[in-house]
Amino acid sequence: PVPAAAPMQKDSPAHSSHAVQAPQQQQAPAEQVAALTSGAGVPAPQPAAKTYYRVTVRDGGTIEAGSIVIRLAGLTARAADATCQEGRGKTWPCGTAAKAALARLIRGRAVTCNVPGSGEHNIMDARCSVGGTDLSAWMVRQGWAEPKDKNEAALVEAAEAARADKIGFWRAPQ
Repeated sequence: PVPAAAPMQKDSPAHSSHAVQAPQQQQAPAEQVAALTSGAGVPAPQPAAKTYYRVTVRDGGTIEAGSIVIRLAGLTARAADATCQEGRGKTWPCGTAAKAALARLIRGRAVTCNVPGSGEHNIMDARCSVGGTDLSAWMVRQGWAEPKDKNEAALVEAAEAARADKIGFWRAPQ
């Protein structure tokens, strides 16, 4: 919400005979409500970079830093206990494999995440990186996750490349 301007006091310098005041435009109540709810003129909160140390991997799309749970934004990952079926019908622990791949990439290094600008919460979606590598893009490119939004071209291309290379979930039957 945009704060309303404070009314001017009669003894304020702006109210002297030399001050020029801009005419105030009156808005109808419906226009005022629309302006407030649409966010017109109000910049959206920008994500802030925050570094997390001692991060643990919950599954192929979720990490934890203390009491903070961060879901990697832009991807859909399988649960840690998920199983996948190969072309020949054999099942394998693909959720465990995805979790292990993410844990190997992080290897105890600090993780930097762009946390939502509305403040830090205990559970959030964020884009994170380790050593300059975007975790969401890496997991999708390695075949361990899929893009959540089909309009995010970089992740869609990464998924297509992983599928073409038959890696991760797309691996060839053994």
